[in-house]
Amino acid sequence: MAAVQAVLSALDVFGRAPDKAALDQANTWLQDFQHSRDAWATCNVLLLSPDAPPAAKLFAAQTFRAKVTYDLYEMDPADIFRLRDTLVTALETYHAGPRTIMVQLCLAISGLALQLPAWEDPVQNMIDSFGRNPATVPALLQFLTILPEELCTNTKIPVTDDEYKERANTLLTSKAKTVVDLLSMYLQAPGVTSTIQAQIFACLSSWLAAGEVTAVSLVDSPLPGFAFDALVSDELFDTAVNVICDLIHETQEVEENMPMIEQLVPRIIALRPKLTEYKEDPDKIRGLARIFTEAGETYRSLLLHHPETFFPIVEAIGDCTAYPDLDIVPITFHFWMRLAQNIGKKPSVPAPFLDAYKALMGVIIQHLHFPKDFSTLTGQEAENFRSFRHVMGDTLKDCCYVLGADACLLATYDMITAALARGPNAISWQEIEAPLFSMRSMGAEVDPADDKAVPKIMDLIPSLPAHPRVRYAALLIISRYTQWINRHPDYIPYQLQYISAGFDDTDTEVNAAAGQALKYLCEDCKQHLVDFLPQLHQFLATVGPKLVQDDRLMVYEAIAHVISAMPMEQAAQSLRTFSSDILAQVHTIAAKPTPATKEELQSVCNALESLEVMLGVIQTFGEDLPVACQNSVQEGWSFFDPFIVKYGSDYAICERITRVLRLALTFFGGRARPILPFVLKRMSDAFEVTGFSSYLWIVGKIIGRFGNDEDPALRAALKEVFEHSSNKLVQLLQEKTPASIPDVMEDYLHMLLQMLDYAPDVFFPSPAFPVAFKAALAALTVVHTDIIYAALDLIRGIVTHECLVPPASALPPPKFPIYAAAINPVVQKDGPELTGYLLSGMVGDFPEESTSMVVTIFRQLAALWQRELLSWLPMVLQQLPVTAVPDQSKTQFLTDMSSAIQSAEYDRPLSGLPPAMLSRAGPSLLSAAGRRSFSQSAARHSYEDTIKNLLIHKDTKVLCQGLTGKTALAYGTRMVGGVSPTKAGQTHLGLPIFGSVKEAVREVQPDATVLYVPPPHAADAILEAIENEIGLIVCITEGIPQADEIKVANALKSQSKSRLVGPNCPGVINPEGCKMGIQPGHIHMPGKIGIVSRSGTLTYEAVAQTTSVGLGQSLCIGVGGDPYPGTKHVDVIKLFLDDPKTEGIVIIGEIGGSMEEDAAEYLEQYNKTRTNPKPVVGFIAGRTAPPGRRMGHAGAIISGGKGTATAKVDALRKAGVIVTDSPAQIGPEMLKAMKAAGLA
Repeated sequence: MAAVQAVLSALDVFGRAPDKAALDQANTWLQDFQHSRDAWATCNVLLLSPDAPPAAKLFAAQTFRAKVTYDLYEMDPADIFRLRDTLVTALETYHAGPRTIMVQLCLAISGLALQLPAWEDPVQNMIDSFGRNPATVPALLQFLTILPEELCTNTKIPVTDDEYKERANTLLTSKAKTVVDLLSMYLQAPGVTSTIQAQIFACLSSWLAAGEVTAVSLVDSPLPGFAFDALVSDELFDTAVNVICDLIHETQEVEENMPMIEQLVPRIIALRPKLTEYKEDPDKIRGLARIFTEAGETYRSLLLHHPETFFPIVEAIGDCTAYPDLDIVPITFHFWMRLAQNIGKKPSVPAPFLDAYKALMGVIIQHLHFPKDFSTLTGQEAENFRSFRHVMGDTLKDCCYVLGADACLLATYDMITAALARGPNAISWQEIEAPLFSMRSMGAEVDPADDKAVPKIMDLIPSLPAHPRVRYAALLIISRYTQWINRHPDYIPYQLQYISAGFDDTDTEVNAAAGQALKYLCEDCKQHLVDFLPQLHQFLATVGPKLVQDDRLMVYEAIAHVISAMPMEQAAQSLRTFSSDILAQVHTIAAKPTPATKEELQSVCNALESLEVMLGVIQTFGEDLPVACQNSVQEGWSFFDPFIVKYGSDYAICERITRVLRLALTFFGGRARPILPFVLKRMSDAFEVTGFSSYLWIVGKIIGRFGNDEDPALRAALKEVFEHSSNKLVQLLQEKTPASIPDVMEDYLHMLLQMLDYAPDVFFPSPAFPVAFKAALAALTVVHTDIIYAALDLIRGIVTHECLVPPASALPPPKFPIYAAAINPVVQKDGPELTGYLLSGMVGDFPEESTSMVVTIFRQLAALWQRELLSWLPMVLQQLPVTAVPDQSKTQFLTDMSSAIQSAEYDRPLSGLPPAMLSRAGPSLLSAAGRRSFSQSAARHSYEDTIKNLLIHKDTKVLCQGLTGKTALAYGTRMVGGVSPTKAGQTHLGLPIFGSVKEAVREVQPDATVLYVPPPHAADAILEAIENEIGLIVCITEGIPQADEIKVANALKSQSKSRLVGPNCPGVINPEGCKMGIQPGHIHMPGKIGIVSRSGTLTYEAVAQTTSVGLGQSLCIGVGGDPYPGTKHVDVIKLFLDDPKTEGIVIIGEIGGSMEEDAAEYLEQYNKTRTNPKPVVGFIAGRTAPPGRRMGHAGAIISGGKGTATAKVDALRKAGVIVTDSPAQIGPEMLKAMKAAGLA
């Protein structure tokens, strides 16, 4: 067959490693082939041909899996059973491997079984076909392992909820006992090999995780006993640990599972002596630690109510925490945290638990000690240890929660004083530094009114040894305890003196710690520091030039906080004083007769960044500016204008200037009006010269703020900037593709959207309007979600403008005929191109959530340009690839559209869109009867538009559904209340409790909500938040039923106000003072790195490392590991690439799914292609995990070639991401990349 040879030739390209163009061409051909109907027969030949190369057989198996998932509708119903037989026969052929082919075939059979109700009993048929021959049993076990995973995680299989429930019952629920009996029989079969036993355990884990096999159903089964017995086998140890942990996890409903718990607990406790027996084998200790901690977390309530029986589990976990291998110790941390939360709810703490946490505190502080000879560690080992200390420190907070912060602090204070008492020659710096570090970690738990422990610590600090590591730790204690210092201002002079000495230290880390201490001291104690401002000004003049830029910025931020606490006139004069120093530098360089050096320009950039930081803190003094600021806007512009003329073509200068101008607009408000025409003129000229998109960005901000002003000079300036920038864009597009200038396209479109809303009198009559429309069409070719949304939003705003169908009940505005006269010829001229882009985008690269916008545009075209649309469609449909839209579907769509236009039923043909379009459009194009309805108050937008809601900050008002929030309050989060129907009207932590989210929204208007609601009720809590349009919803809850998660996912896509993070996630945190989740807040530091991760633990690792290398974080988002996350990696990447505060990115992924590959594709197209790409460092967890292995999240399941670590790493590296082999390398690699980019 010619098709077979064509596939072999395309695959052969990959084996020869030719140039990129050839690889891309081969890859495109293979993708198109997989979409074709010929793929069914061709892959059948390849798969069953003994002479086909292995790569071709694997490709054929993968194609079958993809076709079953997406294209089963292509098959004639009479042929589907023949397809089933083909797949089963192929699995028989490959029963001995290769495993990758087996996995893909099992996935295809599973997907087919779900979609083929006429196949009455697939599980029994597979058992009958494969279960009786020992040689084919491995293939059966592989199928039985994959079946529940595929049914629970592959949401792209096109079945309705009702079809899924009915079929899942047939395939899984009704066969659970059959599968358990089968596994038991195989496990006890004579001569069973360890390989088969491992598969049996893996299969049991899969059915347990899917919830189809319950723990209590195994009470009379030999399987649990076999799993414990298998722990003595080196070959079976890991799989046995996995299944035991899964079994324990499934007994969380204690009352229901007590018979199984009574069997498990004695066997778990009996494992404790193994900790001594295996003390030289870290891998065995790790497995035992997993079992003990899983039991401890699952049976927390039993531990507290029946310590006489269960406390040995706590003791065993304590032994694991004390184990010297620090790779094992953190396995236990989550247990100690959850147990502390449970203990905190009890009126009294049983003595054994107090002793356990006292011992835990001692163990952790001992682990915190740096090695006596620190120089023996390699640079990487030292960095790894520093990073892990921050993770350990969080467990000390759990000790505070149980024992009391003052008791823990006094205990560490006593450690230091006891060491100091031995004399300087008898102690090491490590003995002082470790307790100091622990004091810093426990600082978040300190009561600002404490008068027992903290005064002793503050009195101790000046007398500490002058060792750099000790001074570094002491300075960070000051930065952590500034809220306490605010209540005890007598300590401020001594703290300022100690901080000042830190800036004089030769150790750069000590300098950075001093900067952080000064920043937080000024932020939290600002009203007490007003009189110190002259000293700070003098300090900046003398010490500031010696500081690195990051430390200098912290000093400026500190000063800005003090200024913000002053009376307005005094504050204005102080701001003027500091700003004048900066503007003088700008003026000096602008007036210099010779060109500035690179160093001089960098110095000005640094100064402007300092001004940006100050304005960012102060924001504004209001519309009625103090006298000292009233003429500042004209004075400031007189400095900036000549500077832009001379150096605005320097990209760094452009970025910094426009950011300062943006903040200046906020600061001066209406006082900026007189200079706006001149600013717009300069931005227009600068964009014409440079093509830098930031000049358009600031123009858009000006229009959004002042576009309604009727001042003739301003409107003339708007017209000029619109027309000149449009002409420049035309010039750029003659030289470059739209995809090569995504930043320009995006900022130009956003400027146009502001014009459409605020200056239509400028926008429509201008000769640049047709150019703008053409630019929007060109933007639809850019595979960039934000650009596509902006372009569609603009086009929708134009074709639905009220001027086209003015209301009959009132006299239309006089300019409406002018607007309509501009729109009509443009749509008629460019309509074919528009229609083509819309349809090709729907079957191509448009994001799924854009469907509603496309539908609105089509509806309007059908209503207002009927004849034209019918003339455009035949040619446009003909150009769509047959592989995406079959000819039959094209004909039907055209027929339906003609009929709909004649009957004025413009929505009707949309339900007849081709299947490829329907798979993207989803329920938004179809009737959704019976579904829960959500607000469409932002009908012009979609769920994608809620990405911006992730940018929380210190002023974000946060609600809590589930009544916790103590650590969030301590971190500085602006909590406004909680929701609990049973406690409505009460208070918690001094905050009101509401009976519903609706009531809370009415009373306190939260911007965000964080959920700690139990799994059975979590979905309803999320839906309640969506209904009430809360902007950001962070769901921490783990274990939400997947059917509930699907319900939430559908709800999210149907609205445009609320963004969900999670479920099963650590949360979102802005280190500047907003914590929504369970993150260890103390390891975070405000900075410039955005972090996105599935894993909580690895998020903390990345945070600790970016903190330790001094980069800090702008925002950290843990998206969670469940199969239906509300936010994915790519969403966060879009946010970070557009966020000016995020200068570098860390992306952490896991095996399974395609989130990381999607993010990599976006980075490759829209970061790698930038003039100055943001540095990105990545890490993929589970790179050594075999296919089929489950990571710590429900979403992290890989099978064969899907979601493998290798695929993810390759995709990220192709996108320019620095992928580390170890999470311990994240910090150093990020610092190296930032330095290489000139950002550190």
